[in-house]
Amino acid sequence: MGVYQGQMDVPLSAKGKLQIAALRERLRDEPFAVCYTSMLERARVSAEILLEEHFCPLHATPDLNELSYGEWEGLTRAQVRARDPEGWRRFSEDPVRQTPPGGETRIELHTRVTDAIADQHQDASILIASHGGALRAIIAEYLNLDLNEEWKLRSDNASLTIIDVYASGGVLSLFNDTAHLGPRKPPLGGEPVH
Repeated sequence: MGVYQGQMDVPLSAKGKLQIAALRERLRDEPFAVCYTSMLERARVSAEILLEEHFCPLHATPDLNELSYGEWEGLTRAQVRARDPEGWRRFSEDPVRQTPPGGETRIELHTRVTDAIADQHQDASILIASHGGALRAIIAEYLNLDLNEEWKLRSDNASLTIIDVYASGGVLSLFNDTAHLGPRKPPLGGEPVH
């Protein structure tokens, strides 16, 4: 926990598979027209599990991959601070425009993710299996949120968020819902997610 995974292609854990199976049961009767997922294994396998009882196409695209944290991937926040204090300071002060060494900015993430979902399947249910950063970018785009505010949107693993999309924009109908995972303690807070 607490490691910048970014675009590291780590497998979906056993716990993750159980959580996604619970979400699959919740979505059993949803008529999805199509599913989009990132190329990273943890999201792609999640999409495959979610679609086990659905007959719709699955499209994997690198445009839905998580933010690239470059040289910081595989490190904890404490390790990044110790190894690259100046880079961490710049990134902390402006996480939208600053990039980890060898990584990408939130602006670049936002552009590639929103280009991938633009004008997709009007009047249809679309399933997107991706990552916290990419999903926050999608929500921010449809709700017209400032990129500086995106980090305030919590996105838990195996959570369900529903956005109803209209010509005038999006309506957030359900956000970060994990009722299918059973009762759990609310988070006590901590450091902001960049």
